[in-house]
Amino acid sequence: MLSLNAKNHLGYLLKNLRKTHNLSLKKVESLSAITGRKISISYLSKIESGKTLPSIPVLLTLSKIYDVSPKLLIEKLELGHPSRPEEHALYCDEINFNSFPKLDESKIKTGLSFLTLRTKSSNVIKDKNIYLALLHAIVFLRKTGKLNLAKEASDQLILISQKNEQHLARAFFEFAFICKLQKNFPLALASIFECKRLLNQRRNLYLFPFALHLEGNILQHLGKITDALLSYQQALEEYEKRKYKKEICTTLNCMAVAYMTMKKFKKAKSLLERALLSAKEENLLRALSQTYHNLGCSCYFENKFDQAIGNCKESNTIAEKCNYYDILFFNYYYLMRIYDKLNDDSAKEFCKKNLDYLLHKISNFPLHDNEMQKYIEEQLAIAYR
Repeated sequence: MLSLNAKNHLGYLLKNLRKTHNLSLKKVESLSAITGRKISISYLSKIESGKTLPSIPVLLTLSKIYDVSPKLLIEKLELGHPSRPEEHALYCDEINFNSFPKLDESKIKTGLSFLTLRTKSSNVIKDKNIYLALLHAIVFLRKTGKLNLAKEASDQLILISQKNEQHLARAFFEFAFICKLQKNFPLALASIFECKRLLNQRRNLYLFPFALHLEGNILQHLGKITDALLSYQQALEEYEKRKYKKEICTTLNCMAVAYMTMKKFKKAKSLLERALLSAKEENLLRALSQTYHNLGCSCYFENKFDQAIGNCKESNTIAEKCNYYDILFFNYYYLMRIYDKLNDDSAKEFCKKNLDYLLHKISNFPLHDNEMQKYIEEQLAIAYR
């Protein structure tokens, strides 16, 4: 974790850079919006006063505005050892829940038109096609990072679904998912509780295990680890009944990270070995890479550095082939920390160079990868706060 002095130092530097360019806070906010990542005046003020630290994508945006090397700003973060094991473990919480194998472009357009017009005609509200169109639009908006609009669309979906409990449950699920992405965890939890209530008599529906999984993830973010593990266990049982192999691996990883939080590394390793076996059997490459990463994390926090290096390298072998930049970033971060402890400066420098390269990759994802970018930004915000 960073010291208060480290925060003040970075804030002081950013404030001086802004003044050197004769820019007001309002002007920086305007310029940041042009770059595609708006930074509010209040957030800038908190950064400059040392009350908070920016995420890496925010630092990259500021480096463009102030015309300085992003490496200069990133170095000022003075990376420290995370205070809790779970702070850098991949939560594997991208549920990627989508009942549509491929989003329908015409339905997206219809849903967005409905949202824009905010039609309240009773004929429209009773039309199932509008429900499906709006649902397609919500998933599209969520995946492209337009969370405020997605939340507004979810509000509309709840309104038009009042007479159909199955539709209403899905509407509350989407609302909860968006609230989680926006880090409004109390509202997310209340929404997923309502979703579960509506599904209580329909546990055979496809949505039920995903609702349990999302509930577990929200509880984990709120620090209610025991409750989160209970929800994950219930989700796991439902996934196993349905033979949802990918979701089984994801849930096992989430449970393992929860046990890491409790410093129960033996239990975490047992779950990760199950996930590893399942991912290999089904050739689930991303799940396999994530699981190796989390095994590396577990070994790292037990000071088993040789095993940690081996697992991270196994993860990297897959991630490099598949361009999983987020997993690569966290693997190189851990490898850098390990080599630092082992006083291997050349290996440490190699990791730093890769991190610098990956930070640029993370900041320049195309539109359809914004959801992953937000996930990475959330993790980085924890790492650098």
